Amino acid sequence: MGLDTVEFILDIEAEYRISIPDSDAEGLGILEELAKYIANKTNKAQYKDKPDAVMETLVTLLSTRYEIPIEQIKPNSHLIRNLGLD
Repeated sequence: MGLDTVEFILDIEAEYRISIPDSDAEGLGILEELAKYIANKTNKAQYKDKPDAVMETLVTLLSTRYEIPIEQIKPNSHLIRNLGLD
């Protein structure tokens, strides 16, 4: 896991008030899987059991902070292979 990916995970942990163990993070490379994981783990009402709402905020985060074009961000995008996080 590269620096961008670690920073992204830290951003997620802060936004959703969750902790993602390294062992889990390594298996969450696909954006849709990550959104489902977050929706199941968070206690924030606007995101709990709502992977679509989580996906919206992930897309915003990736496009604003990491400058990834929105049209490139798809549910089946891999964080490293497709979106270029290292």
